[in-house]
Amino acid sequence: MNSKAIVTLGCALYAVLCNAEMEYATPESQGVDSQAIIGWIDACEKTFDGGKEGSVHGFVIVRHGKTIAEGSWKPFDTLNEPHMLYSHSKSFTSTAVGFLADDGKIDIDERIADIFPEELPANPSDNLRQLRVRDLLTMNVGKKDHLLRDDGDWVGEFLSKDFVKTPGTCFRYDSDATYMLAAIVEKRTGRKLMDFLKERMFDKIGITSAWSTTSPQGIACGGWGMNMTTRELARFGQLYLQHGTWGAERVLSPDWVALATTRHTWSGWGNVGVKALGEGTDWEQGYGFQFWRCRHGAYRADGAAGQLTVVMPECDMVVSVNAGLSDMQKELSLVWEHLLPSVKSNDAPIPENPVALAALRAKIASLEIKLPGVNYERRPGACDDRGPELHSFTFKDNPRGFKSFSYQLGDDNVYACMIETRAGKQHFAAGTARSRLGLWQRGLIRVDPEAYEHPGAYVGEHKIASTCWYGADGAFHLKVYFTGDTGYLELTDKNGNLSGEFWAMNGCLLESGGEEGLLRRAKETLKIDTVSGANVQWAPLRGVEPSATGVFRGVWNWDSAFHAMAIVRWDPDLAREQFLIMEKFQGEDGMLPDVVFEDPAEGVFRGCTKPPVWGWAVWAMDRAAPDDAFLGKAYESLKRYEKFWRTKRFSQDERMFHYDGNSDNPALRRQYCGWESGWDDSPRWDGNPAKVLPIDLNCWMVLYYRSLRDIAARLRLGAESELWEKEAVDLASRVEGRLWDDVDGCYYDWDMEKRGFSRVLSPASFMPLFIGTASNARAAAMARQAKRLEPGWPTVSYDHPEYKPDVYWRGRTWLNVAYFALKGLKFYGHEETANAGRATLLHWVDSYKPSIHENYNSRTGEPLGTCDFGWSAVFTLKFITDWTMPREAELPCGKESANHIYKE
Repeated sequence: MNSKAIVTLGCALYAVLCNAEMEYATPESQGVDSQAIIGWIDACEKTFDGGKEGSVHGFVIVRHGKTIAEGSWKPFDTLNEPHMLYSHSKSFTSTAVGFLADDGKIDIDERIADIFPEELPANPSDNLRQLRVRDLLTMNVGKKDHLLRDDGDWVGEFLSKDFVKTPGTCFRYDSDATYMLAAIVEKRTGRKLMDFLKERMFDKIGITSAWSTTSPQGIACGGWGMNMTTRELARFGQLYLQHGTWGAERVLSPDWVALATTRHTWSGWGNVGVKALGEGTDWEQGYGFQFWRCRHGAYRADGAAGQLTVVMPECDMVVSVNAGLSDMQKELSLVWEHLLPSVKSNDAPIPENPVALAALRAKIASLEIKLPGVNYERRPGACDDRGPELHSFTFKDNPRGFKSFSYQLGDDNVYACMIETRAGKQHFAAGTARSRLGLWQRGLIRVDPEAYEHPGAYVGEHKIASTCWYGADGAFHLKVYFTGDTGYLELTDKNGNLSGEFWAMNGCLLESGGEEGLLRRAKETLKIDTVSGANVQWAPLRGVEPSATGVFRGVWNWDSAFHAMAIVRWDPDLAREQFLIMEKFQGEDGMLPDVVFEDPAEGVFRGCTKPPVWGWAVWAMDRAAPDDAFLGKAYESLKRYEKFWRTKRFSQDERMFHYDGNSDNPALRRQYCGWESGWDDSPRWDGNPAKVLPIDLNCWMVLYYRSLRDIAARLRLGAESELWEKEAVDLASRVEGRLWDDVDGCYYDWDMEKRGFSRVLSPASFMPLFIGTASNARAAAMARQAKRLEPGWPTVSYDHPEYKPDVYWRGRTWLNVAYFALKGLKFYGHEETANAGRATLLHWVDSYKPSIHENYNSRTGEPLGTCDFGWSAVFTLKFITDWTMPREAELPCGKESANHIYKE
């Protein structure tokens, strides 16, 4: 995506948010009683209590185009986080067909055999030849069997089935029909279904988080597998309620809205007869084009386990719900019993009820799935304390691949749990009502993607929220919710005997979602990695960890600088807090620590620092969200940090900087020196790392000085700004004079001990291009060297004898350093090389979902290291949003070294 597209998207979303639709209003101002909504919420909690009946996860209620109530039950946040929709997806797929019909690109009476002639079996039956698009829309296909979810061609498999009834004569709910609709949309448009919907509808009405699963052929599943927030479902319902209009724009034709939501076929189960509208259950009111009719003149999009968008034209009202429950008729009945009677027939407001409104808001603020058997007020007692004993169990063979489970009480009543699946042993925490981190503990579980049962199961990595409690009989209970979906794992240990159940549905392969999907995943990763609370060491500040679901439990120096540069786009205060954490623990000598650990008992690691990225980060934050008070405080801290580098890490002979460690023990000092570089075990340090003049560090210091120059100028400190400018120019000249090797035509580290170049080619060699000190000739020479790092841009060139594609900094691919190299090449006009590298890396990130990983195998792109990795998310964002940004806009630039002749 280029910058123009980003701006266009932003403007579109801004326009949506400014429309009257979906603005917040009190229930009474729109003719609804707040007390009735409280009654509905209470009924939902009583009916669906988190036990066998399941639970409601989130809701949005809209009247007269205004949002009058919305909420989400912890541990879910369906208002902001996408939720699995199951068959609610079908209504979106039907809408895509509606756009084709509006455009004249499809006739709903068109024969499927004419659309997919190359996929037909050798002797298609008469029933198959008669099958129309209309029959797919109304679930009157006449096919006997459902698809087998394997690696075959789903379109071909669909057409090869037995069509035992005449199409159009017999309703039978079949998600395969909707898959065929998705395949038709993608064939007729030449685009992915979700991309098509994004252009035609999502961008226009404010749907930004949507993603979908796909078939093995990469076609959206259509009938299941979409994911959106509850707010976005309500926007979809409101679009239909408004007959396809949003604001002043006609998004979808009113003819299609009417056609899609009209009863076209009887929908009763069991073929027992046709009911009149209004009689029987909500499942017997008829079926339209992938929409269900309801009682009370309403219609709905719905999906398994309680995903609903109920549109009530007679009341001018929309109710959207995400849930994980077992009886959707009960769910619908609660709407009719509690919400419908509260709606006044006229459009006039009713008197405001401040007491009821305050009670409603308090109720919504306290929503939480309170599981049966949990005593939330209980204090520590004999039945609660099982001490440090480890309880361990082995499962019998099972199709889900669960092998063993264990738990052990830890500090503060937090249980350390371990579950072993085919994907290995995975550890997570489970909170109790008294735990310091609260009832719900966030985590992640991996399940082997090569062995899962059909029609679907949890595949890959899934975000979880877990809780545990003791029942009145002393039995230990654990429930693990898969928060992005509606499944859960529940285990009970009573007297040393383990029992449990696993309930889940899911789709198949994850669709890429394109760059928008990557942006969403990157932003979600940084949100996941944000940790706060009274007991973390940086309290009351919020810290963003490299991986809150992995092993890096703390705020790390250069990681947090990278995090801040991305987060400032949506939460400037959180971005600034990353620097304030570093500043809070800054040493007397000015050193910013390597790590501030989450646990106060672990303290702060000061054996080394990290590359001086913070100057650039503070400059970038101020450009995005100016704050003079913060900038002044940060500037004083940054000056102290510069003094540390100048006094502790500077070679007076060479007049350049080097890494080092803070230990009297030679072995530890050498180890810490490698850590300080961030390139821990790189072949660059196979000699004595403290005796190396690193190309990356000295380029970072040039950028640091430029940042201080521009910050000082912003603070109206002209003399200091000029001083930093001189330091930047002088150091840039020394970089070009000392670290360029004319023999190889390459930038290398200089070994002061051996008095020679290291001749290890890595992305660090391209840093002079990133900061703009190289001449055009030298940049061209580096572009030729780039062939040794293509396609994966590992941390040492493929031809180096120490190259190892899956070893830490000896051959893996890291997005941050690869970004600096590729962006440098792009700055100097070598766009073909740069764009190819970018495409490869984004493809690797996109291919392994849902997590963004620490690093990647530079041969295969296989994800390595920990998951939900912050700086990988940051540079995924930068590869997309900043890729076309000129160097002057991304970096503090200005006057460069005498060698620099490059012009943007």
